[in-house]
Amino acid sequence: MANATRSSTEHGRTAAGAAGAYRMLVVLTRPGQERHLCRYVQALAGRQSVHLGVLPCYDRSETEAPPDVEIDSQGRTELRMFEPGGDLTDRVMRIAESWPFDMIVADWPGTDDEMGVFAALVSNTNATAVLIRHRDRAPGRVLVPTGGGFNARHGVRIAEMLAKAWSLKAEVLRILQPGQGFWTRDRGPDHKCRNIREATRLYLDVDDDEVPVKVRLGRDAADDIVCRCRQDDVVVIGGPGQWLMARHASSSIPGRVVRGADCSVVMVLANYARPSVLTDVFWDRMVLPGLDAADKHEAVELLVDAIIKRGQAPPEQKDQLLAAATRREDSSETCVAEETAAIHAKVPEFRGLAGMLGVFPEGVPFGDAADRKVRFLFLLLTSTEGDECYRHVLKQIVNAMADSEKRRMIARSTNSGEIVDMLASDA
Repeated sequence: MANATRSSTEHGRTAAGAAGAYRMLVVLTRPGQERHLCRYVQALAGRQSVHLGVLPCYDRSETEAPPDVEIDSQGRTELRMFEPGGDLTDRVMRIAESWPFDMIVADWPGTDDEMGVFAALVSNTNATAVLIRHRDRAPGRVLVPTGGGFNARHGVRIAEMLAKAWSLKAEVLRILQPGQGFWTRDRGPDHKCRNIREATRLYLDVDDDEVPVKVRLGRDAADDIVCRCRQDDVVVIGGPGQWLMARHASSSIPGRVVRGADCSVVMVLANYARPSVLTDVFWDRMVLPGLDAADKHEAVELLVDAIIKRGQAPPEQKDQLLAAATRREDSSETCVAEETAAIHAKVPEFRGLAGMLGVFPEGVPFGDAADRKVRFLFLLLTSTEGDECYRHVLKQIVNAMADSEKRRMIARSTNSGEIVDMLASDA
């Protein structure tokens, strides 16, 4: 590869930067990483103008040689070396103030605390993070396992760039974990899998001709992903919610995949401060049709259990989540439209946004009137400062559920993919 132009200055934008070149910050936590990280950076840069910043975070006494960073982007790349030293978070934040960047590229962090640092950096800098566990073998396929969600959409874009740069086939893998009723309701599993496939394609905005979506039935998403990986795969997976990333990353699905799969794994994290569409929060895994509950407290507990089961919050936080949800519901009016209620649970130290929609066809008693029932219950978890984000999502819920015919169809549906299609129709 051709050497990029080097610049030792750290402050101020260059003329090319002012012109709008894409900026990528490569964080090196140990010597020798630059060789494989540069290969990913090269693929992600494509043919666009790129400004590349390199931050060595290891003790320079460990090696006498400076990082050997090269990238060829048709002569449109500037390379900037930042001086190491100090706390990683402080160092990156200082760089962001003087040299705002769009993406952080780094090796897979070794501990939950280190992973939490990158989760916080994504939130504080509004940059996308691409974290890489590399295996030194020729890649043969880009595999994108997804359960949906904001990070998954960004992961598909990263996967497409890698596949195009390396002339590989990309494939989306959707592991479906059917409940007991999946096999017994009116339509068969083949029909339901087709609906899940279509909902996945719609949400991720992928062309089935170029990036096929394969739906497979399984019991545990992480285990099933590991079983379907090949040694020559590059697995590109969206990160979990910010709360899990900050505290429990190793127990998340990406953390378990990286431990079990003997292939390269890439995790993508994006800032999720304000979802642009309702299905950023309520994709098919976060929608439960055909529920039944005797009262509102049982209904809320069903949704909290589902959020935990789907890896959006740790199991040990169940009591805290239930308390926050029931306290909020008991202290304020939560019905926002006919047959619909939205509960906003504010949780201290929670990062990001998580949601679950439960559909109760027979209705659940809500509110002061004994005969007032809710069939559509939206549960939203945010931080204690999450009012603005909640109001934005609440407005989208009100708009989506205003149509009586749509409510009737959602109540009758036994397939979460069909419900996501109906929610997405207002986007």
